[in-house]
Amino acid sequence: MELNQLLGKEAMTIVNASMLALKNADMEPYKQSDAEENRRRFLSLIHLTIQAIEDKTLLPMQEYGAKVAKERYEKGYCLREVFTAFNLLEESIWKRLMEKTEPEFHGKHLGLVSTILSRGKEALALAYVDLAVDNPSPIRDYNELYARI
Repeated sequence: MELNQLLGKEAMTIVNASMLALKNADMEPYKQSDAEENRRRFLSLIHLTIQAIEDKTLLPMQEYGAKVAKERYEKGYCLREVFTAFNLLEESIWKRLMEKTEPEFHGKHLGLVSTILSRGKEALALAYVDLAVDNPSPIRDYNELYARI
């Protein structure tokens, strides 16, 4: 079975594992957001991963990463939390691929998935930093810290 087909077939299992990991990650903004919305977000990432494999392009994943940065930044999520959500999905995919594929395909499949999701994370980080620089958060007041040094 091709990687894109396997990911499509195993999407809900991967999403369920990611949802459990997200619940256990104890990240407050994700606890406050609707569980079905979090589920849709993970499904979007899987579908974009499948699309990248099929179309041999990373552009949709890159665009999604930048879009997510803007949405989450505006809602007060920190970059670490959003990055962690991407990583939880990636780890769930890895685990499922290790269970469902022969060892000779592990390197190729894991490398491909990591490359695709890394492009999304890279776009996320770059866009998030741009937003933070353009709109400095009042939380970034380091005066008290510097006064103690």
